[in-house]
Amino acid sequence: MAVGHIWPSGSAGLGRKTRGGTWRFSRESKPLLTWSLAVLVSEMNSRQRKTLEAVFSTPIPKSLEWNRIESLFRSIGCETIERGGSRVSFKYREFKDAEWIEHRADFHRPHPGKEAFPYQIEDARKFLTDMGILP
Repeated sequence: MAVGHIWPSGSAGLGRKTRGGTWRFSRESKPLLTWSLAVLVSEMNSRQRKTLEAVFSTPIPKSLEWNRIESLFRSIGCETIERGGSRVSFKYREFKDAEWIEHRADFHRPHPGKEAFPYQIEDARKFLTDMGILP
């Protein structure tokens, strides 16, 4: 994933995406967001936003499907690493303070059911919080 900066421009206050998929920048002002956060905001659909809210809700939901959590991780740019059996890892790299920082979380997919267990939702919440992603 490319990393850069989004500068304020126009009346909206954020850089705008052009038809070709590039960002228009104004170099006179300070950056507002990093490129990775802009991608996060633009690529997350309403279902993924609802999943993000559910992960951070209290009490922890008992009927949240695991595939929705995986979809949320993919939408923010996490790399999925399939491991043995039902094990899966998610890796997220970001450029912060002139160096690459890697966040990683390991999970077991629930089986035979499709709902995530409460401890998995807590682990997902911690993983998102460590990356600085909040609803």
